[in-house]
Amino acid sequence: YVTIKGKEKTIANIKKASLSSSSIFLAPDPDREGEAISWHLAYYIKKEPIHRLILHKITNCFYL
Repeated sequence: YVTIKGKEKTIANIKKASLSSSSIFLAPDPDREGEAISWHLAYYIKKEPIHRLILHKITNCFYL
């Protein structure tokens, strides 16, 4: 796995934010690319517990 050029800072920011969290929730798109990104983030974060969520559809709800 090679980090995309220019994304090192983003990964470092995510890892830094994870240090002050009691748990991590990853919710990737239900495709191979989303799953791969989620897997690699978990690899870099190296903190437990990491929970995976599966979201199939997110909609906006407006109440009048």
